[in-house]
Amino acid sequence: MPNNLDVFVSVFLCGMLVSGCATVINGTTQKVGVSSIPPGATVLIDNQQKIITPGTVWLARDQSHTFFFKKEGYQDDSFVITSGTSGWVWGNVIAGGLIGAVVDLSTGSARKLSQDSIHVSLTPLLDAQNQPQIPAPAVMTTGNDTGSERREAQLLELKSLLDKGLIMQDEYDQKRARVLNEI
Repeated sequence: MPNNLDVFVSVFLCGMLVSGCATVINGTTQKVGVSSIPPGATVLIDNQQKIITPGTVWLARDQSHTFFFKKEGYQDDSFVITSGTSGWVWGNVIAGGLIGAVVDLSTGSARKLSQDSIHVSLTPLLDAQNQPQIPAPAVMTTGNDTGSERREAQLLELKSLLDKGLIMQDEYDQKRARVLNEI
């Protein structure tokens, strides 16, 4: 017949086996995808970590996080994701794992972030004529590029911006004229 010590050890070991259910399943961090239209925005997360869109970041589950989006020619934007209780923590309640619940709560694994991904559409800044202020197209050149190849690339980029609705026809015409005047 088992003695009280044997029963205690058995119960303790069983409790340890079911402890930390959310810690084992979730971990203490969560992967979050971050994207923007247009891509290439700088994102400052919690005033500490910086990424360029599109990208991914691992964030602590036990706190809310603030994302600050910035891109030249566009209005700054921000987004907040919050932390809530993970469904996995209930595994400890059902299994009676008080130790597991304490482990999950202390590590932050009992929490989850409200979203796995964030997508922000940035709004172009407007000039005096209420036209979007899109920065001049960036053109990559090599030592072999001639001036005409550079201008051709600029014109193609301008046309692409017009086709996507990011600049209006009159702004396209003005910038096109500037490129062609460089000849």
